[in-house]
Amino acid sequence: MTATFIQISDAIAETLNAATFSQAFTSQRTYQPMYKLEELKTLHVSIVPVRMDKEIIGHNRTGRTVAVDVCVQQQISAQNDTLTDSLLTLQEEIDTFLEFLELPAMQNAQWMKSETIAGAEAGYAVEHLDKFQCFTGIVRITYKIR
Repeated sequence: MTATFIQISDAIAETLNAATFSQAFTSQRTYQPMYKLEELKTLHVSIVPVRMDKEIIGHNRTGRTVAVDVCVQQQISAQNDTLTDSLLTLQEEIDTFLEFLELPAMQNAQWMKSETIAGAEAGYAVEHLDKFQCFTGIVRITYKIR
């Protein structure tokens, strides 16, 4: 049996790769979306398993929620607002696409919420723009496993 983290992350990557967005990409599951700046000249979309919570939901029954980060990364030239706008738009497209979507490879996963995370409250990591001239947009998606 494959871990729930892996199943849900792979299902998200597979679903995104089968869809069409404003920019072409191939997403992949990874535990550390860290790339060399040269690698980030091209767009990277990483699916990162983050957290799984388990709780009792009934007599001898547990329920699980799984949080997965979807990271959009690409190196940009200094103050390239047009490219930054397009990457932030792509991030929102992905988030909106996953809302309420039943993942074909994991139909027992129900979308619950999307949120920004610490360090990326604006939807992206400001320090990555300042320090590395790299856009790193992160949205955390939480699913309830039925």
